[in-house]
Amino acid sequence: MLPNQRHTLLIDADDTLWENDRHYRASTVCFADLAQALGVDRQRVQPLVDHYEQVHINIGGFGPTSFTAALLDTWQHLTHEFGREPTDAELDRVRACTGRLFSPQVELLPLVAATLDHLASRHALVMVTKGEPEFQLAKLQGSGLAGYFEHARVLAHKDVAAYQTLVTDLALEPAVTWMVGNSPRSDINPALRAGLGAVYIPSNHTWHQELEPLLPSPRLRVLNRFAQLIDLFA
Repeated sequence: MLPNQRHTLLIDADDTLWENDRHYRASTVCFADLAQALGVDRQRVQPLVDHYEQVHINIGGFGPTSFTAALLDTWQHLTHEFGREPTDAELDRVRACTGRLFSPQVELLPLVAATLDHLASRHALVMVTKGEPEFQLAKLQGSGLAGYFEHARVLAHKDVAAYQTLVTDLALEPAVTWMVGNSPRSDINPALRAGLGAVYIPSNHTWHQELEPLLPSPRLRVLNRFAQLIDLFA
């Protein structure tokens, strides 16, 4: 338990508040099925998708639009290996693999709403996620959780500079500000480097590119479940 005072909790959204990565994994499986039917070894699919996704993330940020573009580029790469251009029908099937990703309806993780209800009566809550702003904010509205947050910020990238900017823009006090999330690379380590506290809540469905060793820090806490925030920030 932390000292009994008002804290500011910066809370990630995807795979912290609601399911996300498992839908991307399902889309990748769908795409791999198409590639296998084309005659491609399934083991080749993920590295190619990762390559093209990073290209599009660097251009337009993280989200379903970049991911869909990455799958389309991967498909074109594969068909070129067979000496031809992709057909319109093939590209439509690729797009169909990511249709679910564009839905603003989300599946909340266990006890998220009840936990936020408790925390919001005692602390300042700010949603801090990355992705496509319009889409992420639509998911927040569709989740029914928007009323618990004093602010919502959708960032292109979560790095040290981004957290430092948040501290300045929202006039936060680093000593009582904590980033809560499931990603060591985006949520935990850069927040610690920016002088904030961090609460790591592992997910079974964290995107593999978001995983890295946690920085050792006296301001790092590790929980098993989102609901344990109630005891930590009593």
